[in-house]
Amino acid sequence: MWEIHRRRGTLSGAPNFAFDLCANRIDDRNIEGLDLSSARMVVNGAEPVRPESVRAFCKRFTKYRFDPGAPAPVYGLAENSVGLPFPAPGRGLLADRIDRVALAEKSEAVPVSADRSNAAEIAACGTLIPGHQIRIVDNTGREVADRHQGRLQFSGPSATRGYYLNEAKTKQLFDGDWLETGDLAYVAGGDVYLTGRIKDIIIRGGRNIYQHEVEAAIGELDGIRQGCVAVFAAHATDHAEKLVVVAETRETSAEVLARLRRDVDTTTLDVAGIAPDDVIRAPPRAVLKMSSGKVRRAATGDRYLQGVSKKPAIICGGKSCEWRSRVSDPVFGPRAERSSIMYLPPIGGWYFRYSQD
Repeated sequence: MWEIHRRRGTLSGAPNFAFDLCANRIDDRNIEGLDLSSARMVVNGAEPVRPESVRAFCKRFTKYRFDPGAPAPVYGLAENSVGLPFPAPGRGLLADRIDRVALAEKSEAVPVSADRSNAAEIAACGTLIPGHQIRIVDNTGREVADRHQGRLQFSGPSATRGYYLNEAKTKQLFDGDWLETGDLAYVAGGDVYLTGRIKDIIIRGGRNIYQHEVEAAIGELDGIRQGCVAVFAAHATDHAEKLVVVAETRETSAEVLARLRRDVDTTTLDVAGIAPDDVIRAPPRAVLKMSSGKVRRAATGDRYLQGVSKKPAIICGGKSCEWRSRVSDPVFGPRAERSSIMYLPPIGGWYFRYSQD
């Protein structure tokens, strides 16, 4: 932001988690005298856009002359040279409040009133750039009407012709003249609304569970590190699929950890309609991430399964048992030699912490 101030920058951007960090973590003393009045457009993309993050950023930086019309939720992908829909400069945040249950069970984006509890709020990513087309199709490949969720496909002059020296993956990319994005979306009023990655959707009891929504809600809990939550489905050794939450926290008190477990259960039930089967309260940096800051759900899930499939050595003392192992830590992987796993009877679950040895 200081570079925008110094160079009078007009265009900038970052993933959603950066907006959260700026809104919640920067000390006022570090931005005294900051002037963001030159910023005409600040794009928010590369991960699901949370309208509340954008609002919090605007509220925090309005006194630093940041224009509330500058934020621009966007959507793009490398297969289309990044950009696809884009909002007009100066429009600011546009969000759609819809019935969460209707979306999860019927794939319908039904508008609801502002005072409706437990509604889902989806950011509009703008209209198509010139010369490009999209369509939303169902599982049979049939195009659906506005406000119906389906697979997002696209075509246009910026679209790739395929993956280099990878014929098999290229075939998966194309559906006739259309290209698959791998995302779910719906269209309303000409705007594109992204609802999730197809590969990330968990289906339980006939309902779609949108992991990023559950992660965001859990990240708002007191004691949980925002942006440091991973939700995934894990196939246990008995072949039953479990809904697992890994949430980072700095808390160590058994009483607080027990409260966090209850809060995570309640929040997941409110957002997804079901409670998690397992909750891991982990220390900072336990949730694996990409260099961009995106949560690596699959990798974190793999570490989880590695841990539950092997039996670590047990050291018992007092009212708890401590597991020390280099191979069976479901979160840390290579860090396992510097960490330990503790089972806390009052909580009834696993808690991971760094070793004090």
